Amino acid sequence: HSREMLKQVRIHRPACLAAARGRHFSACAQNLSETPLLEKGSFRKTLYRELRLLAPSVMKDGEGRIQNRVAAAISRVSVAMLHILLRAAYRIRLNSL
Repeated sequence: HSREMLKQVRIHRPACLAAARGRHFSACAQNLSETPLLEKGSFRKTLYRELRLLAPSVMKDGEGRIQNRVAAAISRVSVAMLHILLRAAYRIRLNSL
């Protein structure tokens, strides 16, 4: 869904493209946090690919969320490491409910 939103923004509202990239990055990171670490399917591969592609532009967006920019920097080192950190945070939030 957020990939489609990104395509539409690119066509109809190019001035908002940086914000759309940040939103798509957030959506991918959220989905990754809910994906088990041992998941080896195409969904995980798609998320890893999207995060790798978006990371440079998210890091350069001075108006973007700090949380996204830090996650983008971590993903530039290793998307697998980002996955571990996001999954741990997700599990902690789940256990605190």
